[in-house]
Amino acid sequence: MNKYIEERMDLPYYRIVKDQIKEIAPETMLDVGCHGMDIFNEVEGEKTFIDLYGNFPETGEHIKIDINEFETEKKWEVITCLQTLEHIEDIESACNKLKGLYTKALIISLPYKWAGKQDDGHKHKNIDMKKIIELLGEPNIFIRTKLRIIGVYNG
Repeated sequence: MNKYIEERMDLPYYRIVKDQIKEIAPETMLDVGCHGMDIFNEVEGEKTFIDLYGNFPETGEHIKIDINEFETEKKWEVITCLQTLEHIEDIESACNKLKGLYTKALIISLPYKWAGKQDDGHKHKNIDMKKIIELLGEPNIFIRTKLRIIGVYNG
């Protein structure tokens, strides 16, 4: 496990997301923007990971592609997209794509009102609940930590 993953796997928002996943107990899962992490490591089932840069965990099916270029008829019971949407130029298209790919739950997290630096790869900053509702609608579950917004959308 690399240092990036080790430092993040115990963050509070990952625990919150993992608990949501375990409660749903999906048989099929998709993580968009995995960056080498297996957020599903505590549940059994079919795991698929999409990452633009090809940073994949050891488990599951791996697809190296931009979510906005991803074409499929398949749907997954649970989709996670954690700390990823803020890096996507066309965030609206990515959100619309995600809305059509899940059957039980879409779980997203974004940095909460984080200004960031100009050159850090973030295309969207100062994201708040109003922006999330604009992009994806009202979540069934909304959790805000000091640094993150987590939205859970039930199918």
